[in-house]
Amino acid sequence: MFIGMEPTKNLTAGELVSELLIYGGLMIIYTLVVLGYLSNHVYVLYKNDTLLYTLTALFLILGQGLLMENLATYIREKIEVE
Repeated sequence: MFIGMEPTKNLTAGELVSELLIYGGLMIIYTLVVLGYLSNHVYVLYKNDTLLYTLTALFLILGQGLLMENLATYIREKIEVE
């Protein structure tokens, strides 16, 4: 094990279900926001500047991963299914 890493714990069925519901809800919200507000801008980037489009897509993917993980952790800690 690496220095500073905490051992992982096994999820119970209730924790797994709550995790799936949290991630599912957050993914739906994120998808609607991105499609609703950014789809035209991303399409224009795709047509005009593929390098900037690629960097924007990479930033959105990484940002989404970080945001989802932090939000899910925060929500999971607040509800603590036992």
